[in-house]
Parts: sequence; structure tokens; C-alpha cells
Amino acid sequence: MELPRACRRPDRREPGSVEPGRDVARDACTRHECPPGFLVRAEPWGPGRGVGGPDWPARAIQRVLLGAPAAPVRVAALEGNHEVLPSPLARRHFKEHWNLPNEVADTSHYFFEQNNALFIALNSNRKDDAGLQEQAQFVRDTVAAHGEGKDWIIVANHFAFYSQGGRYTTEEIARMREVLGPVFSEVGVDLVLNGHDHMHNRSHLINGLEPKVPAVDAAPGDVLYPEKGDVLYLTLNTAVGGKYYDYQGIDGAKYPDMTLEESRAKGLNHPTIALWNQDRTPDYSIIDVTPTTVQVRSVNAADDTLVDAVTLVRHTPAASTDPGSSNSSGSSAAGIGAAIAAVVLGVLGVLGVLGVLGAAAFGPGLPRF
Repeated sequence: MELPRACRRPDRREPGSVEPGRDVARDACTRHECPPGFLVRAEPWGPGRGVGGPDWPARAIQRVLLGAPAAPVRVAALEGNHEVLPSPLARRHFKEHWNLPNEVADTSHYFFEQNNALFIALNSNRKDDAGLQEQAQFVRDTVAAHGEGKDWIIVANHFAFYSQGGRYTTEEIARMREVLGPVFSEVGVDLVLNGHDHMHNRSHLINGLEPKVPAVDAAPGDVLYPEKGDVLYLTLNTAVGGKYYDYQGIDGAKYPDMTLEESRAKGLNHPTIALWNQDRTPDYSIIDVTPTTVQVRSVNAADDTLVDAVTLVRHTPAASTDPGSSNSSGSSAAGIGAAIAAVVLGVLGVLGVLGVLGAAAFGPGLPRF
């Protein structure tokens, strides 16, 4: 099966870059020993770009999964903006190819439980006032019914809450933050995973809408000790490549060549942003989960160098005097010893591969190929 030119991008690859999607998934799982039941979630390349015909979403994902391990791959797919382009009729491709366990009506909001973690998937296309209230109620109802006693509650959706990728101040994103951020803190969400903005962004711990800014700058290897209501937001870069968004400062201007250090020195970062990276090469992320820790390591797919690493620790040690602070001792010191929970593979700006201690068998969510 030949990949459409839009995915192969032979004229866009630079020397040393990786093949899109398929090879990134294969290489990530080779390097990090993906467990046999890990979960894949992807924006399945909706037909809005006119690439490959009406069955392109399924064929594209099949092609990516050919690079994954030989063991069965479970898939948890999220609806993104490409699933409603060029019109809402395009959404049928998403609904025909993916199972959404515990979905409510036809919303594409769903959840599943895996190894004592609760995973909530939201359809952030529904971001008018009624849609935001619908999402908020789904989160409240799901956590009330299934969150008791869970080690971690993880939310994933397509659009980024906190990012320097150029949409931070748009009305619909600001409204999404205002409505859903306090709800996440209210019900005890620990981690929110986003895509869409084609660059890596990590927030400070945020309680409601208020960032907890530590005394020292964030850096890869931070260990964070969230208190009640604190939520970490991660926006992950694309693993396919071909499109990267310029850094946009708090002044509204775009700076294609900006660095993190320069943006800090000039005061251009939004106060909620702890760390960002735009190296214009594909990334993927590895998530390790234990009952008391979650670590996310984001890796450059071209050379396997570290982009970012952050660990959430459930209980604040007695020695800590600043619960929201970063600890530059690094996440390797935080007792991360569990099997790899996931490989997170960004596809066209949305997260691509996600699982929670996925060595256990998991039925719902398999793709309908």
C-alpha cells in the first residue's frame, strides 16, 4: 500500500530527519519496549485536506500501526478539527473507524478505566457555550461515578489550553480555559494532554485558572508535588512533521527564531507557561505510571534527545517547603520503576499514542479496520 504524497513528504524532509508517523511509532517502540497492550490514540487524518480518498483515515492509521510492535495495538482515538473538515459530514469517517468506549450519545466524549487510572476523552470541537457545558458535565459525572479511589485522572482533548503556538488569546480557547479549567481542579484531574498547536508546551501547575509559579525556571527533569486542585497541562508536538507553528509572544507577535531563554529574558511568555520547545523536528512522548507518580518524557524523534521531562508525585514529602515548585534533581530520582505506560505519538499536532499501564488486556477502543 503506497502512502499518499501528502504523508510521504519527500520534498519536505531534510537530511537526518525521520520518516513520518509510521517510522516514528516503530522507532519509539523499539527504543522504549512498548508493552503489548499499549493504547494508541490519534487524530486520524480526516479528509479535509483531500489526501488519499474517502478511506484515507483508516489507511493512514493502518500504515502507522504497521510500524508498531507485532502484538495487538489498542486504540483510543480523539476527535479533532480534521474530523470536521471540510464540513461536519466528514465526521462520519471518524465515527465509522473507531470504537469509543462508554461514549455518551453521539458526542465523542468517552472514558475508560485501566490499571486504576481513569482516562477521559473529550471532543473539543464542541466548544460553543453549550458544548463546553456539556464537556464540563461529562467530566463531573464520569469522575463522580468512576473516579473514587483512582490513582490518577487524566483528560485528553485536541485543542491546547496553554500554548505559545498562536491561539492562546483567541476567544474560543480563552473561553474553553475559563469553563473547563475550574472543573478539572474541582473534580481532581491530575494531567491534561493536548495537541493541535504543533509545538511542545508545558504549563505550571494550575489551580482553576491560577498558575503556581515557582522561584526557579522550569527545566527538563522537574519533579512537581501538586496539591489539591493542581493540574498540569501538556501540549505535545507533532510526530509526523511537515508543519510547525511559530512561537507567539504575549505581545501577539510571532518570533520564528525565538528560544526559550530569550523569551524568558524578554518577558514574552504567558505567565502560565513553564517551558516550551519548537525545534521543528518530530517528537514523541513516553509516559511512566505508578500509583504515586506519573512521568512524561518528550523525545526528539530524529536523534532521541530529550525535549522535556516532568514528574508528578502524589504525596508531598515533608522536606518540601514549596509544594508547587520544580525540583531540578530530575525525574529519575522520583522512583519511576513501573513498566512504560505509553508512547505518545503526535499526529498532525494532536497526541497520537497513549496508554495507561497498558500491559493489561483492553478490549474497547480497537479500530474498525
